Amino acid sequence: MCCVCDGQVANSAELETVKLSSDARGFSLHPSGKRFVPWGHNYASVDNLERLANDPADVEREFAEKRAAGTTVARIHPEMSRLLAGPEKADPVALDQMRRLLKIASQSGIPLMVTGVACYKIANRMPWYDAMDEQDRWKTQAFFWKTIAETCAQSPAVFAYDLINEPAASARKPAVSTRGIERWVLMQSKS
Repeated sequence: MCCVCDGQVANSAELETVKLSSDARGFSLHPSGKRFVPWGHNYASVDNLERLANDPADVEREFAEKRAAGTTVARIHPEMSRLLAGPEKADPVALDQMRRLLKIASQSGIPLMVTGVACYKIANRMPWYDAMDEQDRWKTQAFFWKTIAETCAQSPAVFAYDLINEPAASARKPAVSTRGIERWVLMQSKS
């Protein structure tokens, strides 16, 4: 599931809001009305916050290079194991790194698609999470997304949130209907 925010895209003059186009088949910038085509790639899928902590100048350079190459969106994967210190405890240092990445993205004019609740490296697995039952895992995932939303709320750099990455990736018949999955779930900002 993907939520498109009433996000803003930076350009050299000012930030413009990305909105669903009038025909509901794409996106446009507001107020200019120019067509907006999200085009980009994954950015440092498994270690973006770690890379930022170790070499912020390199991350800034990479965003500048992406912008020069025509990138309009970068997809990031902040791992749950890096952002949470416990079931309902966020890591303040990691959240500061997330804010720093949002600032770099905003300054470069490349909004982010935030994909979360991931844990890609076995070494980063959280024993406390593995020990939870399903209900507690859902609560922890809700806390993760609440934390992400609060951290990103004031940033113009978020284009979308990818809440459930690749939800229908199964060799078996999906447990839920995928009819209409191409539709975007929209969230309007309260401005």
